[in-house]
Amino acid sequence: MNNKIINKLNNKDTKNFRLTKIRLSILECLSDGHHSHSIKNIIDHLEKKKIKVNVSSVYNTIKFLINKGIIEINNNFDTKEQTYEIINKDELHIHLYNINTNETIQEPLPNKVKESIQEFLNNKNLLYENIKLEIVVRDKNK
Repeated sequence: MNNKIINKLNNKDTKNFRLTKIRLSILECLSDGHHSHSIKNIIDHLEKKKIKVNVSSVYNTIKFLINKGIIEINNNFDTKEQTYEIINKDELHIHLYNINTNETIQEPLPNKVKESIQEFLNNKNLLYENIKLEIVVRDKNK
C-alpha cells in the first residue's frame, strides 16, 4: 500500500480516525491494481481474508476516504453500480465506457491533455486535486 495514503490518514485532521485492521484491509483491496472495486468486491475481499465484516463499517470507511480525497467514486453506466478507486495524481487516467460491450477501459491520460488542463488551471490560479475524465464511446463500425 502507498505510504502517502497512510501519511495522509495520520495527519492532524484525522486524529480521531484509527487505522484498524478492517480499514487497512479495505485500503489494501483498493490498492490491488484492479483500479475500481464495488462494495461487494470489497466485502468479498475482506471475507476471503477471514475478517468479520460489518457492512456499515465498510460504507463508513468508504465515505470517510472519499471525504479525505483518498478515493473517488466511479459509476458503471450499464449496471448503475458505484465503484471506488484510490486517487493517484501520479497515474492519471481516462475512463472509456464502451456502450457496445458495456466495459470500462482505463487508459493513461495523454501528457498533452494533462499539460493543457494544468495550463488552463494555472491561468485561473488553481491546482488540481484530482482529474477525472470519463468518456462514453461506441465502436465506429456498429
